[in-house]
Amino acid sequence: MLIDEQNFRYTKKWAKNDRTFWQCAERDSRKCSARATTIPDGKITKLSGEHNHLSDIVDLCVKVKEREILNKAVKESKLAPREALADLAASLNTPAMMSKMSNSSNFIRRIHYGRKVNSG
Repeated sequence: MLIDEQNFRYTKKWAKNDRTFWQCAERDSRKCSARATTIPDGKITKLSGEHNHLSDIVDLCVKVKEREILNKAVKESKLAPREALADLAASLNTPAMMSKMSNSSNFIRRIHYGRKVNSG
């Protein structure tokens, strides 16, 4: 597994002489054509193609923010679930991040469930 500076993952495709050729780990699932070439010390010498998806770091950032706001909404029962959803949407400041947000109904359902578990 290879991870570049933008947190995109690659899987080894083949090696020849002193170079290793990598393809995006999302090649099959998302038809991503991005590739990388490394030398024996692991240094990336070439990146080609563009990723047609976001890096894993965006997914992680969105999940962390969702968990933070969800926990706050569960603890503060006066915070309406729709307000928590609005807070989440406001904190995800790019369309790319908003596209990774949980379904709004599921997010609200998780707040209600968390409150029920905490009260019982």
